[in-house]
Amino acid sequence: MITGSEMYFLALSIGFSLSLVALIAVLISKKTNSSHFYMGNIDSKHIDPKMVKMVNFIGGDLISLVPKKIQKRSIADKKVDDAFKESGNPWGVTKMEFFALRLTYAFVAFLISAIFLIIVQPGLLLSGIITLLLTYLGWNRPLSQYRAIANKRADDFKKHFPEMLDYLTMIMSDGNYTLANAIETVIPYLPESTVKEEFTKVVDAVNSGMNVESALNDLAERLPSPGLEAFVRAVNNANQLNTPMDTLMKTRAKKSREDLINEIELIIQTMPTKTMLTVAPPAILSMLVIFMVPVIVALLETI
Repeated sequence: MITGSEMYFLALSIGFSLSLVALIAVLISKKTNSSHFYMGNIDSKHIDPKMVKMVNFIGGDLISLVPKKIQKRSIADKKVDDAFKESGNPWGVTKMEFFALRLTYAFVAFLISAIFLIIVQPGLLLSGIITLLLTYLGWNRPLSQYRAIANKRADDFKKHFPEMLDYLTMIMSDGNYTLANAIETVIPYLPESTVKEEFTKVVDAVNSGMNVESALNDLAERLPSPGLEAFVRAVNNANQLNTPMDTLMKTRAKKSREDLINEIELIIQTMPTKTMLTVAPPAILSMLVIFMVPVIVALLETI
């Protein structure tokens, strides 16, 4: 008779073996030829080259297994679109390549979970939960990285934005510059930052024929924040009403600094709680060890 644990291990082994056989069959099948899929124009500074090789190796095969409707829905997903805009697409990939990356990460995570389950052999329910969780984390990893980069860009923008407004206030005070000209004049004096990168895009858009209002609206979509949206609305209204810009820039610079200081103060206020959450568990464990070891030694001596 086969015991329950032996049956469970046998089922896991058969499932994993079938997965490997299916992968090999997909790789050698003429119907799923991955030679048509190649990630070439990527920024190797931000993405692991090994993962690029993995995508080039099996990405096309994995995509061929996914129905076209699911492919289109995933590529057109608003979450992906927002992540691309807000992060500036640091990997330099297309949305189809991004989809292939997500599939490859999910597949690698699935294989890791399968190997882990064969070695550890937890219960059936726990195995299913672990497999689904790791596969989902793998699938979501590229999107999470883009969101993390988007958050860093937003923080960097808030940090350097007041400085740019100070420059614009000084330049536009004599009334000889339009907003677009003033921005173009200021950009060379800005430190390398998200502000410089994004306002360079604004200038390029204006120089290519787009009006300032549309270029600023696009900027607000790429870096959504209440402060920037308020700035764009105020500037567009001032342009329509032909009101002086220098006072507006000075006011917005002051408000941007106040918002930044408020955020810093909020972070400072939460630091004691975060510190305690980090320090308390090991401190409590250390105290238990210090107090309990003498007691245990005394008990052992009495036995």
